[in-house]
Amino acid sequence: MLGEETRKDARQGEEYMGYKLADIESALDPKVTIPTWMDLVSAYASPNETARRTHPPETFQYADHPRAALDLYRTEGSGGAPALIFFHGGGFKLLSKDDVAFGAPMFNAAGVTYIAPSYPLTPDVRFSELLAYTRQAAKWIYENAQALGIDRERIYVGGASAGGFISAYLLTTDWRDFGLPRSIFKGGMPLNSVFDARPLYLSPGWDYLSMSEDEVEALSPIHHLSNLAAPTFVSWAEDEPPLLAASSRQFVEALRERGLLAGAYVAPGRNHFDMVLDLTDPESALFRTMADMILAG
Repeated sequence: MLGEETRKDARQGEEYMGYKLADIESALDPKVTIPTWMDLVSAYASPNETARRTHPPETFQYADHPRAALDLYRTEGSGGAPALIFFHGGGFKLLSKDDVAFGAPMFNAAGVTYIAPSYPLTPDVRFSELLAYTRQAAKWIYENAQALGIDRERIYVGGASAGGFISAYLLTTDWRDFGLPRSIFKGGMPLNSVFDARPLYLSPGWDYLSMSEDEVEALSPIHHLSNLAAPTFVSWAEDEPPLLAASSRQFVEALRERGLLAGAYVAPGRNHFDMVLDLTDPESALFRTMADMILAG
């Protein structure tokens, strides 16, 4: 891997989507554009606590790492329910499965089992290793679907922010390389994310990912759309960093060209951090669209 100074030199003069290297971070990172982001994230605490109290999850270990665990929130019924795997955000270095518990009550009420995985975080592991753990989570869920009471032919994957990238990465994985069918998902639902690892590689603010130049394309969902077989719904907030919104629009158009766009939605009056709380409102357009897509499958 390139040394730190050599890597910085290698990036000098590069641009991405018209943004110069010095401007990429401010155009991409919502923590830069929304200074009150910590207050917005702390608003997750109350609905998360309520969800875990009223819908106690079952916790399973899917790999040999302390953070390789997932919470399963079962919907009522005799089994064979559709499932949504929902990955948390946090810039690949913060948060956990506990921080997206808030989605469980509404999806359970709609008849959907809700699964929230944690995963090892950077910089404790490299970005490529983090993604490999999320792949293990999805594989474990698929292989254990019957024991978990879910229908493995109706597994959907989504996530917010970093979790949106993860879900897109899993959707564009060729699962035959791991002894499974080509696609293990019925549909995808990445929210307010970027779909190309290149701006993350270029921006010094994301150096903690420890991503090398030759990994960028391999880890980027936008470069592996030939593996995508599941209809995918994409959503982002009205108030997103401009580069993140542009990446979402690019992904939407790529899906449309392939006939795999299940829908696109820009959440009015929402920003990168509070949009996901629409999943606590059964009347919100975001929740209704996602739930209807799952139940229609």
